[in-house]
Amino acid sequence: MGALLLLGAATVIVTNAEQVREINLFACVLIVQSLPFLAATILAVLEETRFNDFAFWKDAEARLAELLPRRPVSARSAR
Repeated sequence: MGALLLLGAATVIVTNAEQVREINLFACVLIVQSLPFLAATILAVLEETRFNDFAFWKDAEARLAELLPRRPVSARSAR
């Protein structure tokens, strides 16, 4: 559905030889309407990858913590 909306927007833009502003606006509306469908497709594809795995993100967090500089511990005692 998203691809069809994008195809329709491209067709509207290409066939707008007279550069009517309202037709360009309609093409923008078609593009905006395609975004939820495209986002759902992208999320469905990413769902089966390792980016959806909790262990991957915990490992990435641990690696990032090793790379970041650590703050020096204050000599002042807590009261």
